Formats: sequence, structure tokens, C-alpha cells
Amino acid sequence: MILWLYGLIYELRIMRVIRTGKQKDNLAKYLYDVSKIIFAVVVIGPFVKPESINIYVFLFGLSATIIFYIFASRIDMIKFKNNE
Repeated sequence: MILWLYGLIYELRIMRVIRTGKQKDNLAKYLYDVSKIIFAVVVIGPFVKPESINIYVFLFGLSATIIFYIFASRIDMIKFKNNE
């Protein structure tokens, strides 16, 4: 799964889908927010109601949070030739 994400980032560089620094920043912010929302709903949420904890949902939410966070941080590292 992680290799797929790295491949997708490489494709973004090649295809130049992200054309400006502002687009890169907005996409990175969006992915950070998705990561935080998944963490809050799936990982922290069941601790409010302990009888609803499902270990598979917990692990899926934790791994999805980590994947979105890594993806956002990799996009944040992309450098642009023009500083827009």
C-alpha cells in the first residue's frame, strides 16, 4: 500500500497535476485534515463508548490515518521551480 502511494506521488510529479505551490499546499492541508478526521472518528471515537470498540475498525482507522499523513507529508516535500 505504501509503495502504491509513493508511485502515485511520482506520477503527480511526472504528470504535473499540481502546477503551483498553492495547489500543493492546499492538497497537503486537505490530506492532513482527512488524516485528523479519520483519527478522531475511528480511533478516538470508540473510547467515548467503550462497548463499541472493534479491533479491526480500530486498526483500519489507525493505518488509514498513518497512510494519509505520510501521503500529505510527501506532498509537502515536493519542491517547485517557480515559487508561486
